Amino acid sequence: MQDYKKVPLTKSDIRTLKLQFRPGILFPLMLLVPGVVVVMTIANINPELFLIAGIDLTWLLIILVIGLTALMHFNMTKNYRADIKNKVKNVFLKPIQKLEEKRDFEAGSGTLYVGQEMNAFKTYYVIVDNVRHRIDEEVYKELDPNGEVAFHYAPVSNYLINIDRPE
Repeated sequence: MQDYKKVPLTKSDIRTLKLQFRPGILFPLMLLVPGVVVVMTIANINPELFLIAGIDLTWLLIILVIGLTALMHFNMTKNYRADIKNKVKNVFLKPIQKLEEKRDFEAGSGTLYVGQEMNAFKTYYVIVDNVRHRIDEEVYKELDPNGEVAFHYAPVSNYLINIDRPE
């Protein structure tokens, strides 16, 4: 069994969780704008189409599109909202299988002229449960190859917030 504890969320953890709202904002907006434009265009081309029993339903359809996109937004972000509201995260301590340091090269950096060398940089990884996770250089230098590493998860969404050294 892994070591497990509940820890309060930090400001940076809350910021990380709020960044996960972006798809829940972008996708509904991508449907809202075309939906309203289509309804308004059809209403302008054929005004009688949305006229039922002398009542114009154009605004009702626009409100329906807005309501559906708002519902989509809240459904896509509800787990992250619950995590922020709970103000706690789960920290699991897992044994390190291996630490890796790899040299990589910046894509496209060697294409300016013949003979130009590509820009090199190092990436750092920790392998836990046969999965390679990328970590920061500072964390890499603080970890013991035979020790443990702390995985910080949001409890409701199960989002991996951070990988850090154990405290």
